[in-house]
Amino acid sequence: MAMLDQQGKGATLLAERDRLKGVYSKRALEIDRDMYAPWQPGEMLMLFERRRVASEMLVDKDRFPKRGNKCLEIGYGKLGWLSDCIAWGLAENDLYGIELDEERASVAMGALPSANLIIGDASRMPWGDRFFDLVIISTVLSSVTSMSVRRTIADEVDRVLANRGTILIYDTAVRNPRNKDLLPVGRKQVAELFPNMNVVSRSVTLAPPIARSVAKRSWTLANILNALPVIRTHRLSLLSRSRLGE
Repeated sequence: MAMLDQQGKGATLLAERDRLKGVYSKRALEIDRDMYAPWQPGEMLMLFERRRVASEMLVDKDRFPKRGNKCLEIGYGKLGWLSDCIAWGLAENDLYGIELDEERASVAMGALPSANLIIGDASRMPWGDRFFDLVIISTVLSSVTSMSVRRTIADEVDRVLANRGTILIYDTAVRNPRNKDLLPVGRKQVAELFPNMNVVSRSVTLAPPIARSVAKRSWTLANILNALPVIRTHRLSLLSRSRLGE
């Protein structure tokens, strides 16, 4: 029976991995690449606020990473939060990452040749127990629609996180009726995935369609709207085994 359970779990993981690869390929064909370009005002607005709030949370809870800390990003894409980690003072060889999409991974590998970046999925990671001081999971869990695969990823993150380590999760917390390939990950879902962790969570990110439309016309208006929690769509969560701030 145990072998059959393992076979079923393996089949589920494989099916979800193949589904995700198909979604990535589809989006690459259907979405204008300029939509997410870093020079777009809406993208700058969302990126700046995400970075600001993440830095504030890490500093406030005395969890800001230091040079020599090992940092893992799950789903680093073309660069992800790795550039944030460099800006925070981490060395390139402090950085680790695992990414499912080979094309996007190749971009990050070219930009950070000394970082420890691999291609693979987070359901089974090659690093040892309690290896990382900081694990970043950004807009990954919402892309995983299988609850059992989400749980497997969460268990792997828990395994590789140091006893005094920190998890930073950034993800959409609002269902998008136009995108059935995403399932929201709010504070409740984060707490369920990591039941033994202390969680601090804040709402962030002006709804992307609004941000992209307004920011290019009025940066001031975009920031005013961004201050309204009711039209923010994402959450930043900081997790730790020990009480945050200790």
